Amino acid sequence: EPVAVVEDAPSTPTGPRAIVAQAGIVEAALAPDDFQDPDRRYRDLYSFAADSSGRVLSFVVTSDDFYPDLWVETPTGERVEATTTGDDTADGTREVAVRGLRDPGLYRIHVTSRRPEATGDYALEIRQEEPIRTLRPGAEPFAATLGEFSQQVDGFHRDTYRFTGAEGR
Repeated sequence: EPVAVVEDAPSTPTGPRAIVAQAGIVEAALAPDDFQDPDRRYRDLYSFAADSSGRVLSFVVTSDDFYPDLWVETPTGERVEATTTGDDTADGTREVAVRGLRDPGLYRIHVTSRRPEATGDYALEIRQEEPIRTLRPGAEPFAATLGEFSQQVDGFHRDTYRFTGAEGR
């Protein structure tokens, strides 16, 4: 799915310009002409508007050129730091992620490096996934509250569950 990238505001001395992004993959680079924090780390800033569908959001940054860092400001103003899957993935790519966010509103995604003055290419992937619970045979029952993690469809709440059926069961 193509990603539309539009400049939102000009650069200012106090921060980078925000770039509006849609779900999908944005390929970009940290470069010497980007905003630089006082700790000399270059930083790009993206904004993403999440609707009230209840989909689970993930923000993942990968790079072959530098050790990426990432934090996300939620619509409520909370700062969520990235977790790392290890410095290198199986193919040598470095990856960090913020997963499991679901509030509607504007998210601000900050992409930078863990080391000062590091530059290079990276990919930012924004995923929106339907919240699905997998039901397993013999598993303990659980309680769910309709609306708590539901998807909204035509004004109604919907929870989705996945299970595997077997003949005679």
